[in-house]
Amino acid sequence: MDCSDERIIDLIKTAGRKAEHQSVKCLLKCEGQANALLIKQGLHDAEERRSVFYHAIVAFIVNVRRGRFALTGKAKICTYLTETTRRQWLKRYAQENKPQAENSLPDAHRSTDSREALQIKLRAALEELNATDKDIIVAFYFYGEDLKAYAERRQIAYATAKKRISRARERLKEILKPTQQ
Repeated sequence: MDCSDERIIDLIKTAGRKAEHQSVKCLLKCEGQANALLIKQGLHDAEERRSVFYHAIVAFIVNVRRGRFALTGKAKICTYLTETTRRQWLKRYAQENKPQAENSLPDAHRSTDSREALQIKLRAALEELNATDKDIIVAFYFYGEDLKAYAERRQIAYATAKKRISRARERLKEILKPTQQ
């Protein structure tokens, strides 16, 4: 398969599932380069790296289709995709580690300690979810990806995506449910 930069752009702009599938296959060849950079940035969790990279692919495809990306003589898609992945990781990292102002809390009586405890509990609960549930929860709630886009990216029916998010929410509620002692 021809995975030249020009061919990838043509495939992304071409309507149809087959062309999109081929373009994504070509873009996945850039994952090694992106992984190496993310490891240097301190991201050692393979699932997290993969998640950030896949979201960078989606962002890249959207930018190409909206005319926000143009090939120049020196620009290479893998380099661009790797840089997009790095920026998304840094943005996510900054958001997760951003100190919250006391007055920005929804409940003025909630202490910083209890907020941190809730964040720790939520992260632990997310780790208990299976990969499919975690993927859809993170995509929907953390990245704001709508279900239609998620379904297209995963090549599943919209109704399937709705069922997955519903089941994932229920599983997350069960995990977060307080245990009675």
